[in-house]
Amino acid sequence: MKVTVKLLALAMQIILSACTAPEIMNSREVPEKVEPAKPERQVLPISGETPPLTKMKSGKTLRLVRMMDGGACKNDMEGVKGIFLLYADPEDIDRIKSTQGAEVFAGFEKKIQAFSSLALQQAVNETQFTLDPFALGVTDAQLKVARQLLEQFDRAITPAIDEFEQDTSLSIDIEAFFNSLVFYTEGCEATHLHQDDDD
Repeated sequence: MKVTVKLLALAMQIILSACTAPEIMNSREVPEKVEPAKPERQVLPISGETPPLTKMKSGKTLRLVRMMDGGACKNDMEGVKGIFLLYADPEDIDRIKSTQGAEVFAGFEKKIQAFSSLALQQAVNETQFTLDPFALGVTDAQLKVARQLLEQFDRAITPAIDEFEQDTSLSIDIEAFFNSLVFYTEGCEATHLHQDDDD
């Protein structure tokens, strides 16, 4: 999986009880029309208001099936939050539903939530949020931080995706929706995400 200017997937919301605590995710299916994310403050001026509904991976067309709000803090000051996208192969989904039943996807979802949260936290921990003083400007410096986070996330999530695909036979990909990312350097608010009441 090559994550360049995108991030992770799923319609889930994450609550962090502390900056270094594991995240809790809750998901819901993506509606037919996907509304763009509206972060509290836009840090990076990136084009593209809505995430792509499909993507190619290893010759297969994957479809956006979930979105999630995710966030993690490196410390009290630094962190990131945004929307992450989960893509899956519709043919694999139909095959697994017919052979194993639809209820098997509840277990898949928990696994995806767990390793996605860990990958995001690992990426945040490895990212240097200090802006490069030699950058061409503030925007360039922010883009360098974003690229670094994306690369770290790619390194962390790829082995987990590979293992999941081998265990389940479901082809997936997880990316960050780059346009939704909010970076914190003066007080991490990623722990202030609100969980929707699904009742």
